[in-house]
Amino acid sequence: MLRELHITNLAVISDVRIELDPGLNCFTGATGAGKSLVIGAVEVLLGLRSPAEMLRPGVDEGRVSGVFDVKNSDMLRRIEQITDAPISADGGELLITRRLFASGRSFSESEWQPDHPWHA
Repeated sequence: MLRELHITNLAVISDVRIELDPGLNCFTGATGAGKSLVIGAVEVLLGLRSPAEMLRPGVDEGRVSGVFDVKNSDMLRRIEQITDAPISADGGELLITRRLFASGRSFSESEWQPDHPWHA
């Protein structure tokens, strides 16, 4: 489950942190309030959307980070296989960060920490 999303220099967003609770989370607001940008940021984070057109004009770098709470045993095994790192059966938190550059390049990194609160 996505617990926290941090967006920096993406389109009209200079810096925002969104904390999500378990269950249903809804984004509401007037037209142009940025709801689609938040969804677009999640797509960029997960590699589902090209980040090139989303970087805020006039900046060299943008960043989208997400903290995921992972408890599902199948997902834990998949993360362990991909990262080649031992994963606690109790789960923990996965931090994924995608950095976007004005050159059009992007860079993604992830960090796994068993049941540890992240401080950004």
